[in-house]
Amino acid sequence: MDVTPFHNQTAVLQRHSSRNDDGDPTYGSKITIKCHVEHSTQVKEFYRATELDEFSKLSTTTEVGVNDRIWPPGTDSTDEDAVHIVNWVKKAYDLDGNFIHYVVRY
Repeated sequence: MDVTPFHNQTAVLQRHSSRNDDGDPTYGSKITIKCHVEHSTQVKEFYRATELDEFSKLSTTTEVGVNDRIWPPGTDSTDEDAVHIVNWVKKAYDLDGNFIHYVVRY
């Protein structure tokens, strides 16, 4: 299944490369990727509390890793306050086991 027609948005990706001597993360150069973003909410009910979890999921065919940085569609990639750190990545496959795209949560 070809999902690239649904990737009608662009985001900026900066891959996590290593850590410097102070332990701070270092990143490679920024690249523009084609993607599709969906915003979601999930209600989590606990014994004594209810929590609302708001997050965004990005779909792309470009490889993305945990700790990479993403500037979502519509944000300025020079604005450090607009960047999000990837904390969850999953590969999606079709029924025949063929890779379709990456699903990224930030």
